[in-house]
Amino acid sequence: MQRIYASLFVVLSVSFLAAEDPKGGVKITDDVNKSEIVFPDKPKETVLKGGKQAVLSRENGKVALMLQFNEINGLDITKADLVKVVFDNGRTALTKAFPNAKLISEKDLKLNDKFPARDVDVDAPNLGLYRVRMVMTNKGLYQVTVLGPADYQKGDESKKFIESFKIKE
Repeated sequence: MQRIYASLFVVLSVSFLAAEDPKGGVKITDDVNKSEIVFPDKPKETVLKGGKQAVLSRENGKVALMLQFNEINGLDITKADLVKVVFDNGRTALTKAFPNAKLISEKDLKLNDKFPARDVDVDAPNLGLYRVRMVMTNKGLYQVTVLGPADYQKGDESKKFIESFKIKE
């Protein structure tokens, strides 16, 4: 019986919690890492080795909205050189992941005036614009992603999704 409770704790501790948001949509909360985001509808959640992911398909599969968290040991968000390397490697991997992809833009910012973040837009031929906000904490890396046509990216749903991501302190 004790083994069952221990297993249940491990599964629950790496899962997101979903609840309807009073402003519309479905709020996904990660109480362990203290984050939240609002999806337009309930996403499919997956536990990954060293992380977790929530994905919602829209527009008959032409659009994907995703939140992914990957635990990374040894992060120190006060070390600017380390932050830059992690973000640069993420951007490079993203542009190499799609044939003929082109970097459109990137911008460094801070979330809550504390957590380093970078917005990256990549043109992924046949898929559309791959827009990702990478946010680093001392526990790991969040990726808030919208993949889809440029028209969708310009709309309110895409912008609201990315801007809804918060780290609760």
